[in-house]
Amino acid sequence: MKYVIFTILVLVSLPSNAFAGVEESWEREQVRVGEQVVYTLEYRDVTLQKIPKKGFLYPTNKSADTLPIANIHVVLDKPGKLQITVSFLQAGDFVLPISWQDTSRNITNARKKINVLSSLKGERKVLDIAEPIQFSGPYLLRLLFLLFFGIICSTAIAYCIYYFMKKSQREPVDAILQKPYAPVYRQQYADLLNSLLSTGHIPHKDFLFLLSGYIKERLENMYQTPYAHMSFVELEDTLRKRGKISKDEYKKFQIYFDSIKYMPNDELIPLPDAERMFQYWKGVL
Repeated sequence: MKYVIFTILVLVSLPSNAFAGVEESWEREQVRVGEQVVYTLEYRDVTLQKIPKKGFLYPTNKSADTLPIANIHVVLDKPGKLQITVSFLQAGDFVLPISWQDTSRNITNARKKINVLSSLKGERKVLDIAEPIQFSGPYLLRLLFLLFFGIICSTAIAYCIYYFMKKSQREPVDAILQKPYAPVYRQQYADLLNSLLSTGHIPHKDFLFLLSGYIKERLENMYQTPYAHMSFVELEDTLRKRGKISKDEYKKFQIYFDSIKYMPNDELIPLPDAERMFQYWKGVL
């Protein structure tokens, strides 16, 4: 009887949140940039205070030009269970900004971390990798092929030298007959972006495609040099010099634009995020 009374007194003396339970888990402990992963929070006897919303997730100390660290795809909040589908846009260790309050009004923040690896580490883009030259014949055929290839290259180089030498020796054309050089300015992608933003319904992939075209279009207008065929890796020196972007900041942009290949076709980007991104690049360029 003494033990029963003692047990009852212990249970009564426990705080009201002693029976509250919260369990955090990630679908995988480690993912790569751009991969979707599910976070699960199972709880009882607590009240959720802070839950991230669908869309881009920014650092707590974000400024006007801060890039998002993640993209929240799905937020499913059921009684006793919260599930969030997210893909991260940067490498590192992250904890989702979630908090809850127990019956004693104590507020606790989420602690479960996930490790995000860079999708570019040790990798190269498919388009950056040239197909190897393979020989399947005997050695003599390989040697003949190399000789033939060398003759073609030598002939092409000699022709280029001859062409430019002849061109430099031409008599100057009458200045009266020459038309003055007129720089070409285009704003096709700027008009398309403004048109897309005016609809309010903005597919994420379409927005990034047009924004990439807009950046290259602005560079072409500035330098009168074609940039449309160049990748973001090839544009790094030009953009960093023109926009005074740091190397780390540019790496974030590169990862963000590369994440388009992981996005569903029907994913939308909120209008404020799209407008802020568009205005950022207008200011840089």
